[in-house]
Amino acid sequence: LRNLTKLYIDENELTEVAGKHLAESSYLTKLTHLSLGFNKLKEGGAKMLAEGQQFTKLTHLWLQSNEIKAEGLSALALAPFFKSLESLNVK
Repeated sequence: LRNLTKLYIDENELTEVAGKHLAESSYLTKLTHLSLGFNKLKEGGAKMLAEGQQFTKLTHLWLQSNEIKAEGLSALALAPFFKSLESLNVK
């Protein structure tokens, strides 16, 4: 998993806990694409992802249909480790 660059986990009913585990995983340091659309991450999951220190190479993040509101969107927009992010989908 340490060489994984793309991870798609859409439509799996992932919750805030999954966001926490992904954000803390040391195996995702090379990840460039992360798709977690149509899950249940909500505010907490978005905040956890925004704190993921290993996401420095992430260029595409898809979080559509996760019920993320203003507080979670703000955390994502201000995430210090998303410096390479080119595409963010949170519709």
